[in-house]
This record gives sequence, C-alpha cells and structure tokens, in this order.
Amino acid sequence: MGDVRRSNLALVLGKIAEAPAGTHPSRAQVAAASGLTKASVSSLVGDLLDAGIIREVGLNP
Repeated sequence: MGDVRRSNLALVLGKIAEAPAGTHPSRAQVAAASGLTKASVSSLVGDLLDAGIIREVGLNP
C-alpha cells in the first residue's frame, strides 16, 4: 500500500472519528470534509470495512 493511500485512509478515519457523538457521517459528508472525491472515499471506506476498523450503520448497511 502506498504512502498516499495510507495517508488518505488516516484522513478518512479521522473525519469519521471527528463526527459528533451519536452521528454517523455519510460517504458524501466525509468526502466534503476531507476534500477527497466521493469515489476515493467509497474505496477507502471499503478498505476500512474489510479490515474491521469501522462498521456500517444506518437504514441500509
């Protein structure tokens, strides 16, 4: 895994962690907050889900 991808994974995880308690930011919200594209955030979130670092919650997990 490249340095840029690792950095972006940390950025996405940080934006998720910064969300107010009890809230669950969408991929679009994480993209807007991070400056990454929605496609990049979706790919990175997929990696975090696969690694068991985060889990999906909401209406359609």
